[in-house]
Amino acid sequence: MGAGRLEMWAAFPEHLKLLLVCISQTSKGSIPTYDAARYSWKIDPTKAEQAEYVIAVSGGIIVGVYKADEWLPATKSHFADIPPGHANWHKQKKRFGFVGHRASRQVEQLYLDKSVPHEWRFKGNPIRYVNF
Repeated sequence: MGAGRLEMWAAFPEHLKLLLVCISQTSKGSIPTYDAARYSWKIDPTKAEQAEYVIAVSGGIIVGVYKADEWLPATKSHFADIPPGHANWHKQKKRFGFVGHRASRQVEQLYLDKSVPHEWRFKGNPIRYVNF
């Protein structure tokens, strides 16, 4: 952040299970944030289903907040709308994605454009489970 500018940190309440996904690499292209966030993760879908929200992070900043309705294997039959350049269908074994929607405006206002607290920054793994 620039000099004289306060950094806004997101607060992750202890009672709320959140799934943070790092989309820094995929968000550099022309893929929509929702598609980058929802597809394709080496993840335990049973554990992921426990998350109240999926939070997309790029460069340490929250860029999307989603409610996952269902986690599915990352196959073409489940995600036919994913842009071909991002799909990489031949590399999706044991990967999952979700079908969902944006969180309510009230929830988005709590997180969007805020920094991820240092203790929840990504350390080699593009997935972080908060309060699990």
